[in-house]
Amino acid sequence: MATSPEVTSALTVASAFLIASLSITVIVYALQWNHFNSKGVNRERVEEIRLKDLARGRTLLVFVAEFSYIAMALGTLIGNIFAILGNASPEAALFLSIAAMVVFAVLLSEEIGSSILHLRYSKYVD
Repeated sequence: MATSPEVTSALTVASAFLIASLSITVIVYALQWNHFNSKGVNRERVEEIRLKDLARGRTLLVFVAEFSYIAMALGTLIGNIFAILGNASPEAALFLSIAAMVVFAVLLSEEIGSSILHLRYSKYVD
C-alpha cells in the first residue's frame, strides 16, 4: 500500500534532514578527533599523554553518543524508505524521525555549550 503524497513529502523532508544531520555529525566527529589528537603537541611526551588522559573519558563518551546517533539516524532512514514504499507505518516513521531530530538537537546543543564554556574559562594569554 502506497502512502499519500503529503506523507511521502513529510518523510522525504525528514529524510533530507537526517542525511544533513549525519553529514554534520561526521564533520563534528572529525573536528573533535583532530582536537583530541592535537592535545599536548609540541610539549614533552609525558605532558602530551597526561593531557590526552584527562580528555579521554569525555571524548569517548561524546564519540559513543555520536556513533549511537549515526546508528539511530541510519535506522530511521531505512524506516522512512519502508514507510514510503508502504511496508511500514508512516506514523511510526515520522515519530522516529522527529525523535532523531530531537536527539540531534540535544547533541548539537551540548557540543555548542561545551565550546562556549571552554572559551569562557580558557586563558590564552599569560
